[in-house]
Amino acid sequence: MSESHIDTNVLNVVLLAHIYRNPMS
Repeated sequence: MSESHIDTNVLNVVLLAHIYRNPMS
């Protein structure tokens, strides 16, 4: 029961990086 956790973590990081690189201010 770690695959789902890793998937969520990766998605969170990717989303955060995307928002950080392209801030929709």
